[in-house]
Amino acid sequence: MTTAGAESPRVRADLVRPELRWIGIFILVVLITAAVLLYLFPVEAGRKTDSFLQPGGFAWPVKPEMTAMFMGSCYGAGAYFFYRVSFGGSWHAVAAYFPGIAVFAWLMGASTFLQWDKFNHGHVAFFAWLSLYVTTPLLVPLLYLRNRAADPGSPNLADAVIPRPLRALIGIGGATLLVIALVMYVAPSAAIDVAPWKLTPLTSRVIAAFLSASGTAALLLSRDPRWSAWQVFVRSAVFASALLLIAALRAWAEFDSSNALAYGFLTATGALIVGGVTLDRAMQARVRADALQGPS
Repeated sequence: MTTAGAESPRVRADLVRPELRWIGIFILVVLITAAVLLYLFPVEAGRKTDSFLQPGGFAWPVKPEMTAMFMGSCYGAGAYFFYRVSFGGSWHAVAAYFPGIAVFAWLMGASTFLQWDKFNHGHVAFFAWLSLYVTTPLLVPLLYLRNRAADPGSPNLADAVIPRPLRALIGIGGATLLVIALVMYVAPSAAIDVAPWKLTPLTSRVIAAFLSASGTAALLLSRDPRWSAWQVFVRSAVFASALLLIAALRAWAEFDSSNALAYGFLTATGALIVGGVTLDRAMQARVRADALQGPS
């Protein structure tokens, strides 16, 4: 139980700064817009156009549909995350994802200039994309550093502890994602050769950027035993995985059914859903049980 005195200011300090909340609302709107277009209208997102306000166009023609829906799934999970940033309360519940978002933003910005000729330069979505990935590589680390000290480093009054073996397993998973992301980014031709659906150098690098965000967050969270620091990340991962599984079933014709990675993708997304929901329920049950028992 928290007592008055030195600990109270630290608990009260566990807040997201107002400027980060407002910026989070703006990013939330952008991510929802991108998620809806890419996930629900992947054909339209694949069009090549330089018309400024053509309905359905995106910053670049995203093909095939599975890639568009992959991006839409990740942007949808990102929208949930930034909803929690702006309206969810404590800083430490969302803090671990910001270094990963910074890595993601840098990789997306670099991909834009590496594949500049692939973009719809005359479409409004391109200018939104360019503005986002030119500013966020600097803005996200700055906001993280400004808010970083707000984490008290201690559990909530009602909290649970993630078992060390599970944290180690998640850390290994995060490191694996980072290795995959590195290969996909620096050697996209290697990824293109083995991918379960068709990739290009640009789409390989974009998918690598998304994987790097989750990998970095998982690696950092493996050092944090507090369920309250994990909850948003776990729920975001479950949400993204559910969308990805539905997307894969919708676009199964685009997969190479002779490629074992196609079935590995389905298995991995299904396992993430089951594992994430199981962990969430178990930790929430433990929090409720501890709350009923009261302080020991």
